[in-house]
Amino acid sequence: MKQILRLTMVAVALLCSTFAKADTTVVGAEDNSTAFWSVFSDYYTIKPNETLTLEFKNFSAKVANWQNWVVAVTTDAERGAENYSEYVVLRADNWAWQYGLNTGPDSSHDWFTSISSNYVWETFLDDMDGSDVVMTITRAYEKVTIHADITTAGGKSYFEDFVINCGDGEQNIRAFLLTDGGHLVIDNSKTTIKNTDLPVEGQVGKTDNTTGFFGEFSDYFTINPNQTLTIEFDNYAGAEDGGYTWYNWLVALTTDADRGGEGYSEYAVVRPDNWGWNATADTNDKSWYKSLDNYYDWDHFNSNIDGAHVIMTIERKGAEVTMQAYYTKDDITYWERFVLDCGDGSQVMRAFLSVDHSHLIVRSSAVADNVENSVGFVDNNSLWWNAFSDDYYVAQNKTLKLQLTTYTGAANWNNWVAVVTNDAERGEATYSEIFALRSDAYGWGNDSYNAENITNDYAETNADIWDGTTMPSEFNGATTEITLERNDNIINFKAVTTSTSGKVYTEQYTQEYADASDVRLFLVADHSHFVVEGAEIIDTPTAISRVSAERSAAAPVFNLAGQRINKAVKGVYVQDGKKFVVK
Repeated sequence: MKQILRLTMVAVALLCSTFAKADTTVVGAEDNSTAFWSVFSDYYTIKPNETLTLEFKNFSAKVANWQNWVVAVTTDAERGAENYSEYVVLRADNWAWQYGLNTGPDSSHDWFTSISSNYVWETFLDDMDGSDVVMTITRAYEKVTIHADITTAGGKSYFEDFVINCGDGEQNIRAFLLTDGGHLVIDNSKTTIKNTDLPVEGQVGKTDNTTGFFGEFSDYFTINPNQTLTIEFDNYAGAEDGGYTWYNWLVALTTDADRGGEGYSEYAVVRPDNWGWNATADTNDKSWYKSLDNYYDWDHFNSNIDGAHVIMTIERKGAEVTMQAYYTKDDITYWERFVLDCGDGSQVMRAFLSVDHSHLIVRSSAVADNVENSVGFVDNNSLWWNAFSDDYYVAQNKTLKLQLTTYTGAANWNNWVAVVTNDAERGEATYSEIFALRSDAYGWGNDSYNAENITNDYAETNADIWDGTTMPSEFNGATTEITLERNDNIINFKAVTTSTSGKVYTEQYTQEYADASDVRLFLVADHSHFVVEGAEIIDTPTAISRVSAERSAAAPVFNLAGQRINKAVKGVYVQDGKKFVVK
């Protein structure tokens, strides 16, 4: 009888306690009958700025979602001791609590920072049973992040993340595992406690790129109506080429509320791999946004944007919001744009950055007010052929006058570009460009490069103008008057720019155009922006009635074909934008 009793007691001990088998520790009864808070793993003490890694296999009775692993993070004391307190008890089914508080929708969320997962709840019970779990508990100053990477027996991948502040970051803390209607097999050879790779200022996500989707967040950025937000950050992708393209940054455009708080809603969440979503829209419904496009090399996408510097611009103009991400790395440049309507344009909105198995470092951010009639992002980051002025239609014997204030980018050509076309919309089959002229006296047309017919006095006004720095400086904040004059079969273009230092620069171009229909002029910003201060269309004075005294004798002379000539003989010519006759 004593022998039977002793065997029975041993069996009970094995059933209800933690025991070691070789290099593993089993927590809970292998028939998954262990009750909650009855069997525990060893304590793991985590010092300030250390990271604990645990690897274990999880088994479940598969009756309820909570019959899986549980982890507790506590003060540095034994359970039940006077100074014992729990920072959090986190379950595998994305649920956590701290005394009377929990992560449910009716409880206070002030005690934790974030909880998230990507489970498929319909298959959760089967997925979790027999799954392999790699859990990291990372201390970075006062912030503690619990991250679980879960691989099912069938090869599916899931994660769960929880973030909380524990003390002031200077105390030791403890962690331990337990189960509720399951059992765990901990691989002790994989248990490590190492120094945390501490984040630098502005960092979002762990440096080793183990932070799961929406596992960490930047600060909120508030954008008022008709403002533009610029965020500069460095991006570090979490996958090599051929891996997941979404292992990168994310940006969320939301209502003016905290995540999970009352009134919180996402207008859009956008990924760098040309993908975005809206929680209220059907997956196949594309009508909720206006545009999503990019310029990428998809064969080397991850390596090209890993370590890239990103300038993200979020512009609000009325209800329309444009998000643009512009990448630079070595000699590589890429971009992505997303356009949608957010509310009616009168609401305050927010943006924030997050990561998915990646990390980023926010370097700077700024918000600027938009100016009425401004074309191009106020941070001068508008891509070529993306920011257009209004269209101005000019009939025969009419003259268009535009007044601009210009704000330049870094290069000579980072300013306005004037494009003169036939009477057709961009993108139409009949659309044709008569000519295009840049502010730096460079141009082109349908037939050929025609810069040889563009004249300017830039070097005469400022000998250093072409050195790559003087022109952007002189034209930044300058005022420009553009004149497009139609006179019979001639189009005369003239741009007079007055710099903030008072110097006057003149650029001119003349071309024959026999079509009697309207021509159209619009301006494009190229990594610049400008403000249209005024526009008017007037009658063109009768060309032949002009006297030569109205012309500058030093200006070059052109024939009606737009060709520059050295000497005018009998005929009709153009000088200084005006026709004259030699008899």
